[in-house]
Amino acid sequence: MIGGDAPQAGPRAGDEDAILLVSLTFAGHRYATAEWGSVFRHPQHVISVQGTKGHVLIDMHDVGVTVHVGDRVERYPLHGALGTDAERTRTNMAPLSGGGVTYGDSTQRPPAWLRAAMRNELDYFTKLVTSGIVDPALATLTDGFAARASIATADALTRSLQEKRTVSVGEITSSAGLI
Repeated sequence: MIGGDAPQAGPRAGDEDAILLVSLTFAGHRYATAEWGSVFRHPQHVISVQGTKGHVLIDMHDVGVTVHVGDRVERYPLHGALGTDAERTRTNMAPLSGGGVTYGDSTQRPPAWLRAAMRNELDYFTKLVTSGIVDPALATLTDGFAARASIATADALTRSLQEKRTVSVGEITSSAGLI
């Protein structure tokens, strides 16, 4: 990963890196890239996954998922509803946010896309606790595997940025016994 602090100004500027560029490799010669940037002329926050038959672009700035397979191009809502995606896109395009971190306080209501995600997570958690039934599609979220993998990936990316070298997730997980 490469990235860092680009000039940020203003009373609401945070301490997050303003640009992050990530290249990921997976078994079987598979690759993905992720780009985050909030202070440039063209802010973006995308994940591009390249496959053998096409590619997927997950855009969290102009919110949506675009699937390219051969000559076919299909667009899907990222948050399950076009209206929710449109609200997030409007927020991202607003001069105050620009798609970067928006700082708030307890008097501000979270946006609909975030409320929906939180509601879905709480609904699943409530059903899990009351019934004990694990949805197979969400098993890695339930047993902690996804959380450990996410932390290991974030640690590898952070170390890559700090040490200016490629760091494998396996390097993190083997030293910490995470996965």
